[in-house]
Amino acid sequence: MAGETVSAIAVTEPEAGSDVAGIRTSAVRSGDEWVINGSKIYITNTANADWLCLLAVNDPDAKYGGYSQIIVPTNTPGVRYDLLGKIGLWTQITAVKELNKSCDRTLLAGQDATTLITAAKLFACNAALRVATECLQLHGGYGLMKESMAGRAFVDTRVGTIGGGSDETMLQYLAKQLGF
Repeated sequence: MAGETVSAIAVTEPEAGSDVAGIRTSAVRSGDEWVINGSKIYITNTANADWLCLLAVNDPDAKYGGYSQIIVPTNTPGVRYDLLGKIGLWTQITAVKELNKSCDRTLLAGQDATTLITAAKLFACNAALRVATECLQLHGGYGLMKESMAGRAFVDTRVGTIGGGSDETMLQYLAKQLGF
């Protein structure tokens, strides 16, 4: 856990959604190990994760609490996952690629690509900022720490919406080019 492995948070369940009080996944001690039974869903980054931070009920009779967060290596026998076809940010990634290809084609044809380059910069920097903002949010308080890669990514991508022409400057230029 020194930044050399990838984790995923396993809380949400098919029957309970994000309602922690409705979690049914159980964890029972058996000697030095936990026996975990249940299902989780919508675990971001599972395909890349080395381990899960899994929330389970370990004392169903407890009035308050009764939950444990257990680190479960993803290669543990019995752990399996299926990739879900999320819509995610695919359209944004595709749009950035296509804008860049349009810039390339225009420049290779010897034409002025300033308007396309401006639109590509504006769109790509904002798409990157949206992703970095989600990462920062996902990391919670740790995302705000100096050593956090999520915090660094947020700061670095934020610069892109200011440096080399702020979003407002880019929008003004594009509006003028479009006749507004």
